[in-house]
Amino acid sequence: MSPASNKSVPGGTAKACPGGRPTRSRARFERQYLWLVAASYDFPQDLIDAQDELRQVRTELQNLYQRVPWSAEPLDGWKTHENAWRPTSRPASPGWDPQDAREIARLRGRELELAQTIVTHTYWSQFTSADVLAARTALKHHHEQQMADTSS
Repeated sequence: MSPASNKSVPGGTAKACPGGRPTRSRARFERQYLWLVAASYDFPQDLIDAQDELRQVRTELQNLYQRVPWSAEPLDGWKTHENAWRPTSRPASPGWDPQDAREIARLRGRELELAQTIVTHTYWSQFTSADVLAARTALKHHHEQQMADTSS
């Protein structure tokens, strides 16, 4: 069998890479991994809700940061010297609009509250310190598992 032919691998077929080892699509691997990881934990609903809201707040913050100028305060633009090892520049910034600054402060405050709620939740006390990371990662990807469950 040539290296480029299809090989049977556990969980499906995949093309072989030049070294002869089978490969899988990254998306399929992630779906299977997330299914296995998320199935291992029974998260309380308040923890899931806090994680979902945290993800939403971070998305809103990211969208807002992309819309506002690069500097919170009015600053002149600048450009590095032509011989700089990494030439960069920024245009002049008028600063953030007061309404945008209030919204960013509100979202950052809420992000901090939610992060504290998640990190200090009593659910984590049932795990050893080595297992908390895996459980926390599974919670972060819990929404992806829910989406995969509803699509299948």
